[in-house]
Amino acid sequence: WAEDNKFASMLPDNCKEQKAAKVSEQQTRLDSHLRECEKKEVILPYTDELFEEVTVEWLVATDQPIDALQHPAFKKMIHVASRASDGVHIPNRKQTQ
Repeated sequence: WAEDNKFASMLPDNCKEQKAAKVSEQQTRLDSHLRECEKKEVILPYTDELFEEVTVEWLVATDQPIDALQHPAFKKMIHVASRASDGVHIPNRKQTQ
């Protein structure tokens, strides 16, 4: 009779069961439990072609003369950076003052 007439029982045990059923229905999505992972910087493996490409990008972006690539200070900087085992820390504007 109760099911046929859509009767909602208010007995304490039935109320607990109804609340548990509602909670389990709400738990069907993981949206509230998921969080976005931090994106790690992708370090591309070294190739001569890639180095040439990023060097040209640097020349153009910073409006450097082509001779900058032959400057001894630039060569020394690249030589030192090439020995870094875990990337290179590039100082920001305040750190270089």
